[in-house]
Amino acid sequence: MLDTKHLLGHNLYLYCLNNPVNGYDPSGMWFTTPETQAQQALKQQIDQMMAIVNLINAAHALIAEANAAVAAAKIAASTPVPGKVTNNFVPGPGGHTGVDFAQPSGTLVRAVHSGTVTDVYTNGKSRVDDNHYGNSVWLTGFDGVIEIYGHLDQVYVQVGEDVGMYVTIGTVGNTGTVRGMTGNHLHLEVRVNGTAVNPKGYLPARCYP
Repeated sequence: MLDTKHLLGHNLYLYCLNNPVNGYDPSGMWFTTPETQAQQALKQQIDQMMAIVNLINAAHALIAEANAAVAAAKIAASTPVPGKVTNNFVPGPGGHTGVDFAQPSGTLVRAVHSGTVTDVYTNGKSRVDDNHYGNSVWLTGFDGVIEIYGHLDQVYVQVGEDVGMYVTIGTVGNTGTVRGMTGNHLHLEVRVNGTAVNPKGYLPARCYP
């Protein structure tokens, strides 16, 4: 067997082994020097780091999308039900003491603000008369403002329960005086010091046409 190490000389052989670029093995085979192998290892590490950076950037993008979705959900939930007001507040005797949102029966109703459930009426009964608000939830905020959610189909809360903003409190229905008259809708009424006021100041502008 030809000993190329001795044939070319020991120093040349070592040079070929330690040359920082691809070299030619005196045995006649191309080889990769140790330093080039280190460079390849470094490149692999860089590639792995770049892959990690890409994963982190992708994660940040997903988090941003999730945050945007949460913000959009909160904005949507800041109205008691989806959509716009279909019947406005009308002050004075014979007027309309709240605003109505026409929605299909079973549509989820969410609290516009945080508060404590001070009254719940079911089976078409209310404290105003026997059949006015129907199934309803009376929510008193920390500022004393009362919100009435009337004509509900289902009620999901009970008296004494603390309810957070955006929390579902019931579903749209047509209980009370609206049965068979104006169809399914939510009646939202706001009372300050016992007097009904225009809920417009308590709702986002997009609730209005």
